[in-house]
Order: sequence, then structure tokens, then C-alpha cells
Amino acid sequence: MLYADAVLGNNSLVGNVAGIATSYDGEYLYFTEWNRLRRATISACPACVPGKYSIGTKDGCMDCPAGYYSNVSGATACSICGPDTYQDTVGSTFCKSCLVGQDTRGYWGSVSAATCLYKCPSGYYGQFQLQQRCGACRCLPGYYAFDGGNMVKCSACPLGKYTNLTGATECSLCLSGKYQNETGQTYCNGCQLCPEGQFSSEPGSTVCIDCLTGSYTDNLGTSVCTNCAAGKYQQDSGSTVCHNCAAGTVSFVLGASACSNCAVGQKQASAGQAVCDLCEAGTYQGSTASTNCLLCP
Repeated sequence: MLYADAVLGNNSLVGNVAGIATSYDGEYLYFTEWNRLRRATISACPACVPGKYSIGTKDGCMDCPAGYYSNVSGATACSICGPDTYQDTVGSTFCKSCLVGQDTRGYWGSVSAATCLYKCPSGYYGQFQLQQRCGACRCLPGYYAFDGGNMVKCSACPLGKYTNLTGATECSLCLSGKYQNETGQTYCNGCQLCPEGQFSSEPGSTVCIDCLTGSYTDNLGTSVCTNCAAGKYQQDSGSTVCHNCAAGTVSFVLGASACSNCAVGQKQASAGQAVCDLCEAGTYQGSTASTNCLLCP
């Protein structure tokens, strides 16, 4: 840090004033005339050496604090040590690097080697913030650590996933036909079979879905529901069976949610049929949904 020339009140340079005592503190040179002057600075004050800095006060050059450094002369501020480095002494010109396999978890300005933590492999975690060894800190079944280097604890498997492994790096999706609506689950206590009348078609399901109208399932763990056959119907969702169309009605498509009445001139005497029968010659039917035809008078 360089200071500008200082002059006396009568504009004469300090160096020309008689009766001036001098003192030198190792960094700055001060001239004092005890009767008239409080302080004056000379030109070309020495620059702060690396490892020190000055903000331009009478305190002179100061040491960079721990966690900081300066590698230039004349610094007005020190630089903070970056991630994966530290500095435990003051007045430093560099930062020390963590050992191979260690990091500071992204922190800046570390002041001790104790802040350098071992980067745990995936599936492991540091039990405490200042864990120095991963040791046997392995994730339990139902939990995982996908990036051990930044993990201080394991994460529970989310909804729709599970793991039965120790030290898991990820959780597995529940298979189609199964679901998991709780976190931190293992295979044994994990994904459950969808009940009858429900299904799950996507891996990782957290709930089962009711079969739509016109479909059903009477099995556990179904990934798809079955459409009602022709001649049958189902008007409710979440069903385990389809119903036969009543006599006089039919369903001619798959997955019907209702049956259709036989038209005039038609009949259907049996339940669960897909088509209506035409009235034979010599017979007729003037009503819909009929089960028989009438003889012509």
C-alpha cells in the first residue's frame, strides 16, 4: 500500500522541517514534530509483502487470517481459500490442499485439516458432519446414498420404490401390478399386490387404480384390467366381474358399460347375448327389449 505525499500547513515538505524525530515500525515511516505535527507520511511507503494486506490505516500491514491468503505485494485484501483447500495459519501466501480422496463438501475458507472429509463412495455416508472415515457407515435396507461425497446421511427410498440391499446407491421401482405408498421400504415389507378390481400399469406406482367401467379383474397384482366380453357389461369401476346382459338386451362390443335394447322386430330370449334375433316370418314385435315375437293375427 503506497501513501501520498503529506505536507505541512505552510506547504513546506516534512523532510525540510527542523526538530523532527523519526520512528520506523517496520512497515511505515512516520515523521513527527512533537510541538507542531501529529502525523505526516512520506511518499513511497513500502508495499505490504505477500501474506499481508493493508486497508490504508496507521495500523500498517496485517497478516491474512486463517482460511485466507495473499500471494502478491501491496494487497489491500486477502483471498479466501477455495473448496477442497484450507489454511490453518495466519500470514500465508497459499492454501493447503486436502489429501487425495478428501474434500470440504464445497465449503470455502476452511481453517483446519479437520474440515477435509473423506469422499465416501456411493452407498456409504459420513455419519457426522466432520466424519474422517466412511468405515462401516453403510445405508440400511430401505435407504440409499447416490452420491456419498456429499451425503452425511442416507435418504429413504421414495414412494413407489424400495431396496432390500445394504449400502444401496439407488432404489428399485415397484414392478407393474405392485405399489408402495410409504417411504424407506424394503422388498419384504415393500411393494404390495394391487387388490382385485384394481391395477397398476407403470413401474414405481404409489397407488393402484380402479378398473374402468366395462372392465374387471379378479386377480391380485394385475397390471391391466380385462374388458367385458360381448354379451356382458359392467357399469361400475373397480369391479371384479362383468354381468350378463338381460334377456331382450345385448352388448355387441368389448368393454361395454351398458347393454342395448333389442329394436322393434327383434327379440332375444337368452341372457348374455351379443346380437338380437329377427322375428321369424309370421311373427312380429312392436316393442323394444323383447324376449319373444308375437304371432300375426
